[in-house]
This record gives sequence, structure tokens and C-alpha cells, in this order.
Amino acid sequence: MARPKGSPKLGGRVKGTPNKSKLFKLSKTAEVLAEAGKHPIEEILKLLPLLPPRDAVKVWAELHSYLESKPRQAESPAPDLEGLTDAQLLELVPKEVG
Repeated sequence: MARPKGSPKLGGRVKGTPNKSKLFKLSKTAEVLAEAGKHPIEEILKLLPLLPPRDAVKVWAELHSYLESKPRQAESPAPDLEGLTDAQLLELVPKEVG
């Protein structure tokens, strides 16, 4: 018999847990970079200037979320990037990156 609609989820992966294939790809990439004596984040930061400003800001924000603790709900929300010009977006990226 099916569960009633709206019942809580039972079993399975916790939200945000990568599946085995993604986990394997990430570990393999990190392994290859480590063998070459390179740090994954440093390699990504080297590529940021080659990206369009909007993409560079998105990548930087994603990296930043792994480097800093997550903000609490009460803190101010992230700025809306959609209405900003390329020049305004570049101002958001730290100078040593952009």
C-alpha cells in the first residue's frame, strides 16, 4: 500500500549528499591534481580571470561557501546579482582574484 501524500521521507540519502558517481569524479579529480602537486582551489582561482565577470562571481561565491562558515538566517541576504553591471560585479570579487 502506498504512503499517504505529504508523509515525511523515510530512508535514502540526506539532501545534498552526492551520489557515488559524482563522489568518484570529484575524488579522481582531486587525486590527479594532488599527483601533479597542485591544489584544486588554487587551480580554480587561476582560471577565474578567464571567465566572464558574471560567471567569475558565481564561481567565487561557490568557493567562498566552502572556505567560510555558512551565514545564519538572521544575517543580511546575498546581493541580487541579476541587476548588476559587469563593472559592479567585478567590484564584488576580491582584488587578489580578479
